[in-house]
Amino acid sequence: MHADGILKQPSPVIYQIALHCIALHCMQPVSECSEKERLRRRCRAYLLAYWEMMHRLDHVSTHGEFEEAHERAQGVRLLFLGARAELHSHMEQHGCELF
Repeated sequence: MHADGILKQPSPVIYQIALHCIALHCMQPVSECSEKERLRRRCRAYLLAYWEMMHRLDHVSTHGEFEEAHERAQGVRLLFLGARAELHSHMEQHGCELF
């Protein structure tokens, strides 16, 4: 740093070492938590099922079919919300990152 407080550019050697260290750090495999991955897959499955159920609501013919499809969609929605809460709780307790 210069006396006037302006940062000076590092030497090319220091710059290359810094880039190498950053690359090594960024490319390190993240330790995966198998429980987090299981919970994420479950959330995704419920979300996809909910999405499919919602799509079916557009294609029902009668009020009875709508009510049945709506109940199923609501049931899957509740399963998704429970799984999402469990995933967030696990990540908070275990210190896992979402991605």
